[in-house]
Amino acid sequence: MNNNAKENLLEDLEEGLKKLREDVKIIVELQKLFLQVLRQLLPSHQINVNENLIKNLEIFLKDREEINEESFRPVFQELKKLLNDIYVLRDLKQKEMAVEKELDKWRIVSSTKKLIEKFSLSYDVSIPTFFFEAIKAVHQQEIPEELREKIVKKLSLEIRSLILEMFTKDPYMGLLKKIKGKPVKLGEKELKTINDIVKERIDSLVYSLKNVDINWKDSILSAQFSLEAFNWGSAKTEKRFLQLFYQKAKRLVESINNETKLENKVLNAETATLICELTNQLLKVPKLRMKIEEMKSKI
Repeated sequence: MNNNAKENLLEDLEEGLKKLREDVKIIVELQKLFLQVLRQLLPSHQINVNENLIKNLEIFLKDREEINEESFRPVFQELKKLLNDIYVLRDLKQKEMAVEKELDKWRIVSSTKKLIEKFSLSYDVSIPTFFFEAIKAVHQQEIPEELREKIVKKLSLEIRSLILEMFTKDPYMGLLKKIKGKPVKLGEKELKTINDIVKERIDSLVYSLKNVDINWKDSILSAQFSLEAFNWGSAKTEKRFLQLFYQKAKRLVESINNETKLENKVLNAETATLICELTNQLLKVPKLRMKIEEMKSKI
């Protein structure tokens, strides 16, 4: 091979290496940008990362700690940042799960959530979800430990039974099927109102139970008044569906006479009042009221 051929070959090799370095720079920059985007997506989407994948990433980074290639350093730095973000997110999720488990001691929240998910393919779940938010709010309230179980279980199980009836008994299940559509998403203001209603009722319940010999009649009078003032909506609303909530509250009030313990009378009365208050609030949420009006229009 003559000198000219060698020089041409060297020039081609240098040109090829130059192009390869430029390509590597582009690839590295793209990888860096991708990792930055992924880091931003992690907290907002609560991405679940497989533990084996985390371990593989740890091993990958450890095996390449000695690589001194300047071009790849930005990618490894971003990978380390991504791994740290995954650690933070995982720890946060574990703490949240621990709190949820402690709050949901009796598995009422988780079982109700599964119940709604089970029927969501065939039924509109907007109204059941509204009452589910009330169950969640009950669990989140600060209640004296000696009263917590009886209050949380009583209120939550009675509301849960309403949700079950919506899905399994006519005419409620038929009406929910007729209006099947995209579920209504409650806003922060609407969720706060549900929480405020629940908190006020539980505060009243705690006070009445602590002074049950004196205040038990007040709870009953309040429940009777709530039943008499029950909100049936306008002429456009489907009364048969609202009947479900009215009958539930009515049965609780009527059962008071059969209870021998004063605290059970109070629990039934305050639960009836809560159901009436939640129904009243349900009709104040325009999109939910429209769901009940839609039921009537489709008969």
